[in-house]
Amino acid sequence: MQLNSHRRQFLAATSSWLAAIHAPLLHASVLTNDTATEPRLLHMTLQSHRLEELQQFYQKKLELPSSAAATDGFSVRTGPSTIQWKPADAQTTPFYHFAWNIPENQFAEAKAWLSKRTPLLRDNLTGKDEVHFAAWNAHAVYFRDPAGNIGELIARHTLKNSSTKPFSVESLQCVSEIGLVTDQVTPISSDLQKKLNWSKSGTELSFVGDAMGYLIVAPIGRPWLPDRQQKAAVAPVTVQVNQKLAEPITWAKQPFTIKGKTA
Repeated sequence: MQLNSHRRQFLAATSSWLAAIHAPLLHASVLTNDTATEPRLLHMTLQSHRLEELQQFYQKKLELPSSAAATDGFSVRTGPSTIQWKPADAQTTPFYHFAWNIPENQFAEAKAWLSKRTPLLRDNLTGKDEVHFAAWNAHAVYFRDPAGNIGELIARHTLKNSSTKPFSVESLQCVSEIGLVTDQVTPISSDLQKKLNWSKSGTELSFVGDAMGYLIVAPIGRPWLPDRQQKAAVAPVTVQVNQKLAEPITWAKQPFTIKGKTA
């Protein structure tokens, strides 16, 4: 009996330790103050090796407004934000993590809406098909599309964006996250903070921006939430932000470009 008791105590301690090191945010320093009043991320250009399947998924299953099929890709629009998909370079299979803001009071409705259209991903630690970010005061639900991209609907309760309309595809208010995967997390996130004049939090995983738009600078190989089945890998990203920039922000040997708005 004493041995079993010690074993239970050891397993409980080990479980707590594992949960701690794999906690969703990893850092308690993630910002909860929101300074932007308009979406920060206006346009993203991503690549895919499965364009036709992706268009069918976003246009038919999720019912997002989509451009007509074309050899050079397609785009989907949510509010002021657009995601444009272009053909991937030969022999590459890029995938991304991105998120949409939804009304902060409609998480349950959003989860039900999404689950009718595609399977929800489960947190491999909790077994739940949703994630509560205590530091952000937010709830999120995730899905995986045919190209392996991990999409997220997130209700950020710090935002005053509640709605009384029935939840629909029009409730996806804007793109609010995009992952930038690199072996240079600290210098790139610090550079973004300085050149964009955005807030930054986190170290091993850096969040640059706020609840109206985060550039998530992630290390190569870090497992993505919620099921942690896919390890972050470098993929080309071009982002147009909702502010003017004197010139695009780029880095040597990094496939990222941050552009300012033109008007």
